Amino acid sequence: MSFYKNKRVLVTGANGLIGFHMAKKLSELNAEVTGTYFSHPHPDLKINWKNADLRLEKSCLDLCLDKEIIIHCAAKSEG
Repeated sequence: MSFYKNKRVLVTGANGLIGFHMAKKLSELNAEVTGTYFSHPHPDLKINWKNADLRLEKSCLDLCLDKEIIIHCAAKSEG
């Protein structure tokens, strides 16, 4: 049995390089994964997606409200 099974987990930046793999593995471990994205969700990852601007305090508080575990993988990227 996995520690993460049925845990409500938030992964920020789940469409990024590290966040994608983290969210994918948690999903495989039967966690209830919510992933954030800023511009678009990753089409290959079947999780609960939330569009969020993590620069806004209210947005962060709303996302974390019912989560048991928060894994922060989001980053500011330009290019």
